[in-house]
Amino acid sequence: AMQQIEADLPKGLAPAPDFVLVSFDAAHDTPQTLKAFAKLHRLDGKRWTLLHGDENAVRELAAALDVSYRRNEDGTYDHTVAFILLDADGVIAYRQAGFRPDTKEFVAEVEKLYRKR
Repeated sequence: AMQQIEADLPKGLAPAPDFVLVSFDAAHDTPQTLKAFAKLHRLDGKRWTLLHGDENAVRELAAALDVSYRRNEDGTYDHTVAFILLDADGVIAYRQAGFRPDTKEFVAEVEKLYRKR
């Protein structure tokens, strides 16, 4: 869905928006694993950042972004699905909860944020 948002953004937004994916599982999602994921999904390293951190840092970020998650016994995670738009100061400008295949609303919020600059 984030790749669809990227594709649907108007060309010429400057600077181009960045995209960040955050892993809940630093033990398994090592930098090498995330690099392979980025390559597999053809994520442009200039615009996409894949992060992992220690358990406390991830918990703190999740709380700040109102994302809930829990580790299951089998090692997988259940988590909130949210697309969060941050402004240049790192303040939440828009939050879309849940997966929606239609990206128009999120893209419109990105455009609105750019117009405020």
